[in-house]
Amino acid sequence: MSEMPNALASLPREHRRARFAWMSPQVRAWATYDVASSTWAVLVPTVLYAVYFRNVVAEGATRAEAWWGLTAGAALVVAGIVSPLVGARADRLGSRLAWLVAATLLCCLATAAMPFVPAGAVLVGATVFVAAQVGYTVAMSLYDAYLARIATPATLGRISAFGWAVGFLGGILCVVICLLILPPASEPIDVRLHPLFLVVAVLFAMLAAPAIAGLRRVDLPPPPQGVAATSSRSFRSLWKHHRNLLRFLLAVYLINDALATISVFTAIYFKKHYGIGLEGLLKLVLLYHVLAIPATLAFGSLGDRVDVRRALYFTLGLWVAAVLLMAFGERPWVPVVVVCLFAAVTGSTQALLRGAYACLVPQERAAEYFGWNALVGRVSAAAGPLVYAAVAAVSNDRLALLSVLGFLLAGAWAISGVSFAARPPGRPPASHPEPAPSPS
Repeated sequence: MSEMPNALASLPREHRRARFAWMSPQVRAWATYDVASSTWAVLVPTVLYAVYFRNVVAEGATRAEAWWGLTAGAALVVAGIVSPLVGARADRLGSRLAWLVAATLLCCLATAAMPFVPAGAVLVGATVFVAAQVGYTVAMSLYDAYLARIATPATLGRISAFGWAVGFLGGILCVVICLLILPPASEPIDVRLHPLFLVVAVLFAMLAAPAIAGLRRVDLPPPPQGVAATSSRSFRSLWKHHRNLLRFLLAVYLINDALATISVFTAIYFKKHYGIGLEGLLKLVLLYHVLAIPATLAFGSLGDRVDVRRALYFTLGLWVAAVLLMAFGERPWVPVVVVCLFAAVTGSTQALLRGAYACLVPQERAAEYFGWNALVGRVSAAAGPLVYAAVAAVSNDRLALLSVLGFLLAGAWAISGVSFAARPPGRPPASHPEPAPSPS
C-alpha cells in the first residue's frame, strides 16, 4: 500500500514524457533554424526593405510601389527556379547540409549589403534583394526537407507547427532589438534603417550556426539512383508519379499568392491609409509574433487530431475576414485587429501546409520535392504582388487588396480534391518513435 502513492505521483511525469516523446534532439535542432530564419522573413521583405526601397532606393517616386512589386516578384521567381535544381543536386550528392550553409551565408551577406545601396540605384537595389531572397528560399526548402526525416505521419502537424511557433521567437527577439536601437524619428529614414539590416544579418548567422550543427545528426536516406539535377527530368517524374501531389502544389500556389501579397504590401498599406510610422509598424510586428506562437501550436495539434483539410478551411476563412476588414475598415483600431487575425492564421496555415506536404513526398527525394514546393510558392508569391501592382496602377490599392480573395477561394477549391491518406513509397522516418499511449 505504501508504494501506491509513489506510483500515482509518477503518472503525471510519465504522461508528460509520453506527450512530448516527439521532441527529439533532432527536432529541437531543426526548429532552431526556424528561429534563425524568422529574423529575416518577418522584417526584411515585409517592413525594412519594403520601406527602404520605396523611400530611399526609389526616392519616393510615384511608380515606387510598382517597382517594388516587380522587384519582389522577380526575386521570388528566380529563387523558386533555383530551389528544385539545388534540391535535386543536394539529394543526388548527399550534400544537403553544405548547400544549407551556403544559402544561409548568401542571405546574410546580401542583407548586410542592403543599407549601402545608394539612392536612385533601383537596379542595384533589386539585385541585392534578389540575392538575399534566393539564399533564404533555397535554405528554407532544404530545411523543410528535413521534416520528412524527423517526424512520423502521426506527428507531422505538431512538429511543423512547433518549428513555426518557436520561429516567431526569432522575430520577437529581432524586433525588440531593432526597437531598442532605432535612431530617433528626427533622423532621415535611411539613417534610421541602416543599423537594423545589420542586426538582422548578424542574428540570422548567429542563430543558424547551432541549428546547422545539430542537423548533422539527422540520418538522411541514401541518394536516389539516376536522379540528374535537371528541372525537366524532375518535373516529368513529378507529373508521372505524383498527380495527387501536383493537386496539392496547385493549392499551395493559390494560397501563397494571397499570403505573399499581403505580407509584401501590408506595411505600405498601413502607412498610407492609417499613417502608421516605422516605430508603429515595428510594434505591430511585435504584437503579431506574440500572438502567433500559441495560435500556431494550437492549429498544429489540431491538424494531427482532426482532418487537416478542415483545419485549412478554417484558417482560410479567417484570412478572408482579415482581408475584408483591412480593405473596408476605417477606424484607427482596424490595423490592430487585422494584425491579430493575421497572427492567428499566418503561421498556422503555413505549418499545416508544410506538414501535409511532408506526408506526401517520397523521402529519398525530399530536398528536390521541397524545392518544387519552393518554386510553386515563390512563383505564386510573385504572381500575387504583380497582380496587386497592376490593379493598383489602373485603379486603387483597396481594389488591389481585394484581388487576393480570388486566390484564397481558389486555394480552398484545390484542397478539396487532395487525398491526404498516405505517404508515397520510401524509407520510414529514422527519428523518434511514435508517442507512447497516455497512461489511463
